[in-house]
Amino acid sequence: MNKYKPKKEKYRVENWTEYNKALVKRGDITLYMPENLEETWYEKPSGKVGSSRKYSDFAIEFMLIIRSAYGRPLRQTQGFVQGLFQLMRIDLDVPDYSTVSRRMKYIKVTLSGHVARTKHMTLLCDSTGLTVFGDWSWRRKKYRNRDYIHRTWRKLHLAISSETQEIVGAELSDHHSHDSTVAVRVVQDMQEGVSCIIGDGGYDSWDLYREAERLRAKMIAPTRSDAAIQDRPYRGVDPGPRNETIRSIQAIGRKKWKEASGYHIRSLVEVAMYRYKKIFSESLQSTSYFNQQVEALVRCKVLNIQTGCGMPRTRSFQS
Repeated sequence: MNKYKPKKEKYRVENWTEYNKALVKRGDITLYMPENLEETWYEKPSGKVGSSRKYSDFAIEFMLIIRSAYGRPLRQTQGFVQGLFQLMRIDLDVPDYSTVSRRMKYIKVTLSGHVARTKHMTLLCDSTGLTVFGDWSWRRKKYRNRDYIHRTWRKLHLAISSETQEIVGAELSDHHSHDSTVAVRVVQDMQEGVSCIIGDGGYDSWDLYREAERLRAKMIAPTRSDAAIQDRPYRGVDPGPRNETIRSIQAIGRKKWKEASGYHIRSLVEVAMYRYKKIFSESLQSTSYFNQQVEALVRCKVLNIQTGCGMPRTRSFQS
C-alpha cells in the first residue's frame, strides 16, 4: 500500500466579486419572466370543434420554472404567482395547481433558448440517479431486505458544453436504461457544432461512434479491458477511431491515456450534476413518470438560466 499519496490540487476563485453578484442575481424574479408574458399567456383559438384551452403551454412552463427556481410545491407556486401579478399590476389569471399538474406532461421543454453554443463544442456526457418521491425508504428500513420491497429511482442523462458549462441535452429515463443508448438519442438532436464527445466507459458503444462520425466529431471514451481491434467496419461504423484508442491504452496505459487525450475534462459534467442536486435536491417531486421527465428538463432549463448569470473562474495554486 502506497502511503505517499499525491497532494490534491487546490483551486482559488479569481472572479469572486463578479461571481458573488451572479449568485445574488439568481434570486431575481425578473430573471425568469420573459418580456412577452402577457401576449403568450393565453391559448389562441384553434378553430376546431370544442372549447379551447384557456392557458398556453408557455404559461404552464412558466409556472413550472417558478416552482423549480424557488423550490415550492404547486399550491404555493400558484399563490406566489398570484401575489406577484398583483404587485406588478399584471391583469392575468393564474392557472391552478391541478391544471399545471395535469398538463405538464404535454409540455415540450427546449434548452436551446438559453444555451450559447459555440462552433466547436466539446460535449461531456454522464448520468446520475434521482430518487422518486414516496415511502420506499421507510419500507426498506422496516422490512429490511424483503424481496417484494424495491427501491425505485430514475436516471438523469446530461450532455453539457465544456466551454460554457451549460446543459445542451438532457433526458430522464428509468434505471434500466443504458447510458450509451440514451446518449445516442440526446446526440441525435444535434446537427452541427460538436467537435468532440467525451464519456466514461459506459459510452463505449458503436451506436455512439456512429453519431460522432455523422457529426464529424472526435470520440473519447475508455474501452473495455478486453476490447479487440476491428479489421473491418462494424455495423457500418469506421473502427479506426476506436482502434486508435485501444492501441494508445495498450501502449502507454489507461492512466496516461486519460491525461494525454484530455479525458479528465469530463469532471465538469460531474460538477453540473452536483450543482443540479445541490440546487434542486436529489429527489423528484412528481409521482407520474411523464411528469418527472418534464420536471427534470425544467430544472435543467432553470440551471442554464442561472449559469448564464455567471460562473466562477478558478485557477490552481500550491498551498
